[in-house]
Amino acid sequence: MQSSVFLNEMSRGIVYAVAVFSVGVFLIRLATRRPPLRHLTNPLYLLAFSAGAAVFLRTNPTLASPAVARYYHALLLFSMAYLAIKLGDLLLVDFFIARRRKFLPPSILRELISVILYCVALLIIMATVLHINLMPLLATSAVLSLVAGLALQETLSNFFAGVTLATERPFTPGEWVRVGQHVGQVMEMGWRAVKIELYEEDDYLIVPNSVLAKEQVINYSRPEPINGQEVRIGAHYRLPPSKVITALLEAAQGVGGVEEKPAPTARVLKFGDSSIEYRLRYWILDFEKSSKIEGAVLASIWYAFKRHGLEIPFPIRTVHMHTVTEDTERAMQAGEVVERLALLREVDFLKPLTPDALTQVANSLRPLLFEAGRMVVRQGDEGDTFFLVSRGRVGVWVGDTEIDAQPVATLGRGQCFGEMSLLTGARRTATVRALEDTELLLLGKADFRDILLADPMVVESLSQILSKRQKEQEAVVARERSTVRHRPEADPAGQLLGLIKSFFGI
Repeated sequence: MQSSVFLNEMSRGIVYAVAVFSVGVFLIRLATRRPPLRHLTNPLYLLAFSAGAAVFLRTNPTLASPAVARYYHALLLFSMAYLAIKLGDLLLVDFFIARRRKFLPPSILRELISVILYCVALLIIMATVLHINLMPLLATSAVLSLVAGLALQETLSNFFAGVTLATERPFTPGEWVRVGQHVGQVMEMGWRAVKIELYEEDDYLIVPNSVLAKEQVINYSRPEPINGQEVRIGAHYRLPPSKVITALLEAAQGVGGVEEKPAPTARVLKFGDSSIEYRLRYWILDFEKSSKIEGAVLASIWYAFKRHGLEIPFPIRTVHMHTVTEDTERAMQAGEVVERLALLREVDFLKPLTPDALTQVANSLRPLLFEAGRMVVRQGDEGDTFFLVSRGRVGVWVGDTEIDAQPVATLGRGQCFGEMSLLTGARRTATVRALEDTELLLLGKADFRDILLADPMVVESLSQILSKRQKEQEAVVARERSTVRHRPEADPAGQLLGLIKSFFGI
């Protein structure tokens, strides 16, 4: 009969204790849904468990002996100490320090201090409440600590190195670093090791903290996110360094991802065996795209060197087994001239030129190669050159500012631009960019001046054609920009004639 009563009390006590604990867990989850308060979840769970144990002992007074009560008292005190330590950590770090400093203390340091405080609180409770003699325990712990220290020497080394890294914060998760020969993004900093995602490999590199503490680490994300990059290129000894440096700086400008400030720099690096080596240095903000940006810069350098007629030598010997005679060279040059003449005959403002003059123009044209996206001329810039599209396409933009510029035309093979600048020295009226890999044929003022001096009568015909062409272009621009321009009545052909003669000194 007594056993039946005992079992009933025991069952009722367990039910009540579970109910109290379940209600406590439910309320705790509601109260700790916000991220900072989640740190209090475990100590509150332990406190709820203590409340459930109190209900169980109250329901079963026969079990509430002095010894059991002492252990329950120790559990309750440790639960309160646990909650107090966590609450103090939360208030100090997440509310006080977080509002006054940009960076929070590393989590590994917070956890280490908390564990030490837990151990101290537990030892005090064991000594004062449970009346346990701690001397034998401490002596045994010292021996065990020595054995564990010898056995776990490498693990402890990684642990304390991790504490040092977390305290000094040479890098944080999300930053780009170089460790030895490896470059990657820091993904996680743990007690034992640091996890780094290798750049462009999609693999993880796990570096033990003790190894990392001894390595030279380059942080690409500090002190500023802007990062300097460089490429090295060789150029022929016969090329003036000033011309090569100009081409390199031109190549870096306009490449997507390259910052305008600080501006790119270029200089002679050293005299090599087969070339003069140059270094182009530029700055980027997105390190993750550094390889892609470097590739775009190198491609832009190739195009810039082609435009400026610069040669990139290489230390190999190529033996050509065919013979190139003078007749062959003349035939090749003649073929180029014939092809250029075919393009020039379609240019309306050049129609007044005689066949000999047109041939002279064809021989004077200089080919320039532009990559897609490269600016050829900018609206408002000075100029005295004319461009004829030999291959590819260019786009024409017009606007009051570069930001407001709108596309107004696309020019393909056989079409031209820049005739006003060539004949009058007028500033560029539009911005022109290559839409794809494009070859342009350039004619300068000096070459065209000889042609006009040889036949001054052609100037009047040119002014008439140029006046008509100018009106047509202005109409196109006005239509594309949805504007109407009212020009005063005047003799535009006569004005152009005067400008051309003045510009060429005729």
